[in-house]
Amino acid sequence: MPATLSTQKEFRQAFDPGFCYLCGKSWAQNATTNRDHVPPRRLFAEADRTPPLTLRTHADCNNGHSTYDEQVGQLVSLLWKEAPGPADVSSLRVSMHAPHGMVPFGAVEWLHLRFIVARWLKGFHAALYGSFLPNVNGAIHEPFPGGNTPGEDSNLHVSHAVFVREIKKNRAAGSVDSIVAYNGRCRYECTWSHLDDGRPMCLWALDVYAWHRLGDTNNYAARSCVGWYEAINGIPVQASRATAREVSFRNTEPLNAFEV
Repeated sequence: MPATLSTQKEFRQAFDPGFCYLCGKSWAQNATTNRDHVPPRRLFAEADRTPPLTLRTHADCNNGHSTYDEQVGQLVSLLWKEAPGPADVSSLRVSMHAPHGMVPFGAVEWLHLRFIVARWLKGFHAALYGSFLPNVNGAIHEPFPGGNTPGEDSNLHVSHAVFVREIKKNRAAGSVDSIVAYNGRCRYECTWSHLDDGRPMCLWALDVYAWHRLGDTNNYAARSCVGWYEAINGIPVQASRATAREVSFRNTEPLNAFEV
């Protein structure tokens, strides 16, 4: 049966897996601990801040991420704020571009989204499986086009469509584990398989407020945030295994795992 977290009760039970999801160490006597929202609640409108996924952490481990949280929070808030102004993007480096033959578009520069999402993946893994994920060894594909030069889309990897297809197929087959938090505005799904060399891998997709809409969908196809990571301790006992069966599913947006 798929592992799922979606209710207040389930999130309370996942709050303390017995270790800090950031460092993997258990709670020493008199250790100073706090809680971390995964993703940070500042990404979400007040009306959408329940139920949140929160995890117990060492206070020292949870320090030092406020700048990244502020940046991604400002970016995502553009999807739900009615009239955002300059102050609402003060932590972001934003530029405008109009390459020849393209619809003009804005760009956010120097946002370390892969680093930010990797931290969330460690939290999702701990919450779903009660085990520590030391490193996110694999790939994280962002939900936005991008590259080093305005107008190019070098971030799009050939495996993006493959990952999307696998998530959709296993969702249709009932073979995905999931976390649905923040009034349904945050949705994470994953399934487990093996690489060609036999190493266990988790294939995942993440949606926050349909954040692919922040990308340049005038010039490029909508895409979701997808990727994979290796678990050095093997596939968790309670994890869903990817199906080998042929299953029909909707795939009119081949880069978007969460198409409506």
